[in-house]
Amino acid sequence: MSTVPLDASHVRGTHGRLPDSKDSTPLIIASQDQIPSSIEKLVNSGRQVPAAAVKRLVLETQGIRS
Repeated sequence: MSTVPLDASHVRGTHGRLPDSKDSTPLIIASQDQIPSSIEKLVNSGRQVPAAAVKRLVLETQGIRS
């Protein structure tokens, strides 16, 4: 049986670590250049799209409201 340890020293990886540079941030590639209006202000201002907004971005590009 597999278990998850409660001792945090056993957890490894990059969860929650912010990228070192803008070049290391996630990239979204789409076949259309349409940007949902809720995200457009962030993109046009040159700011990064927060990770929490990606779900909404994907759903809106598919015509689904979250």
